Amino acid sequence: MIMDGLGKRVSKYPKATIVTIVVITLIAMFSMQIFGIEQEFSEESFMPEMEIAKASDDISGNYTTSASVSILVKSKDNDEDHLER
Repeated sequence: MIMDGLGKRVSKYPKATIVTIVVITLIAMFSMQIFGIEQEFSEESFMPEMEIAKASDDISGNYTTSASVSILVKSKDNDEDHLER
């Protein structure tokens, strides 16, 4: 019922509808420029308040998850051309 009335108005005044939508969009854009949008997102906000989650957080914060390893390879006849890469 409400949508039918709105649809009839939009059909009757298409240019006014477009102008209204553009004006609303511009007002929204300018207000975002003036006031800004504050959005705070962190994975911690989704973590449950459990001991295991806190322990996982501590481990992630205090220990690295990657390490470098050097591998030395020596060929049987000491010829560098026979080394496999």
